[in-house]
Amino acid sequence: MDKYYLKLVYTCKYSAGKAREDCDTILERNGYNPILLGSRIGINILSPLLKFVSVCTLFFRIPKNSILFIQIPAYNKLSMVIYKIAVLRTKRIQVLIHDLVSIRILSEKDLQEENFIFYHSEIIIVHTQKMKELLVCRGISADKIRILTAFDYLSDYQNNEHRSLSNRITFAGNLSKSPFISLLSRHPDLHFSLYGILSKSVTLSSNIEYEGKFISNDVRHIKGDWGLVWDGDSDEKCNGLSGEYLKYIASHKLSLYIAAEMPIIVWSESAMCSFVISNNLGISVCAISDIKGAIERLTYSDYERMLKALRHFSPLVRKGYMFSSILGKLN
Repeated sequence: MDKYYLKLVYTCKYSAGKAREDCDTILERNGYNPILLGSRIGINILSPLLKFVSVCTLFFRIPKNSILFIQIPAYNKLSMVIYKIAVLRTKRIQVLIHDLVSIRILSEKDLQEENFIFYHSEIIIVHTQKMKELLVCRGISADKIRILTAFDYLSDYQNNEHRSLSNRITFAGNLSKSPFISLLSRHPDLHFSLYGILSKSVTLSSNIEYEGKFISNDVRHIKGDWGLVWDGDSDEKCNGLSGEYLKYIASHKLSLYIAAEMPIIVWSESAMCSFVISNNLGISVCAISDIKGAIERLTYSDYERMLKALRHFSPLVRKGYMFSSILGKLN
């Protein structure tokens, strides 16, 4: 049976994001053919119209009764339309969750959209065991759920930086959505390197260094001896909706750190804590104030064992093994 996936197309000004683009690449490697949604034309007046037209014609472009893979959410305002068209055309829908919007935004509309596509899918790929449990509580059959465990991070490059046991900590991501970084000055015994777009309103102290942006698929020169996975506006715990969200998701920045062969620091209540600890990829802490002590309790041999484990996992995520291993067992 022919296999297809919905590929979101953006104008040159915008991007679907590395996680989704990597999944597009892996789907095509595994024999899924793209069905394009959207337009590359960057004319502001025409772009929404062309996007709408591409969705309206989707009914005729999805081959009847084919296997269709959807990465969700699709286009935010048109997602439900896309899901209903997909259900009308085929009963063999497979989905991968990128963002479980109903948790992060607490929206009844998003909850209804998600439940609709989940109920009509034959396979649902979730991030973690916690996310699976959440869907089962919503009434989704456990038999159709597969666990990704960690996202891939496709890269042709291996990190060239020398890593050693120290207090040099890297945080990469959307810095404007990470308000806790304004509190890192309260931890002068730790040195932080920030990667991403930094708001002008953020004042850097002597223990914080801004490293700028980097090309997303080039992990060769990312500095630091630890990669931090944290969210919220507190340094005492991951709080707020974004902090609570870490209890369910596999953060994409964690995959970046694995790709860069950088030991990871995770929040002890996050969904990825057990993965990191059981595979000896890093350490967990309850608060940023606990990091100094946690590092001091380690030996150089402990740290070298983490680097060895990362040298095993890094090629897997850089080559797309995590997602491919699930796709290879489908159909």
